[in-house]
Amino acid sequence: MERFMRKNRVGYMFLVILSAILLFIFGTPFLLLVFLFWIGFAIMLGILIRRDARHMHLRIKLKTGELAGRKSKMKLTVETKGLLLASRAVHVELKFYNRMSDSYEVKYLLLNLEERNNQYEVPFLAEQCGEITVRCQAAYVYDLLGLFQVPITTFEETATLVYPRRVKMQVEMSRDTYGKSYEEGRIQNRRGNDPSEMFDIREYIPGDDMRSIHWSYQARRIRYICERRVIRPTTVL
Repeated sequence: MERFMRKNRVGYMFLVILSAILLFIFGTPFLLLVFLFWIGFAIMLGILIRRDARHMHLRIKLKTGELAGRKSKMKLTVETKGLLLASRAVHVELKFYNRMSDSYEVKYLLLNLEERNNQYEVPFLAEQCGEITVRCQAAYVYDLLGLFQVPITTFEETATLVYPRRVKMQVEMSRDTYGKSYEEGRIQNRRGNDPSEMFDIREYIPGDDMRSIHWSYQARRIRYICERRVIRPTTVL
């Protein structure tokens, strides 16, 4: 769009300069009117596009939750008050930032204005889980000839959460022991034999280290959990 505007401005300036040269050479009333027309038309176009920008607001509608790896859509709405007199299109620059992965993506959109309330669907792909914030870094409205660009009022930063996809799992309980046997008959690498591991409440298995056993008394007895990692052999439970 910047290249398009640059070409239009150069072409319009060429017409104004050409009209001024012809007016200087010939000096006819018709050439004077042509020169004044080009000058007045540009001034009027600049006034009208600023009037449209003051009555224009950009809004966004985004779902609160998305699934990772699924294509989603958000809605952009250009709300206007009254009729548009000199507006042609709106340029929007959006930044998608993932707080968890510290990554971002920038999208550039060109929205052609047709009706009073223009709605557009913008697709995006949420590849990673986490909180994604959407921020509008820039929003401009262009006139019919592409000579002026004026900033418009935009939305505040909004966010959505991307959840992991659902995976079907089947969990089974097994009493089989895994690991390598010690010479004295204990099982190596089995939960409960390493004093440095986290406590795990489960049923007692012969060969477990007494220092990592949790005791749970049911019925009317109180529940007692041994949280000390070191218990002397003389301690009676």
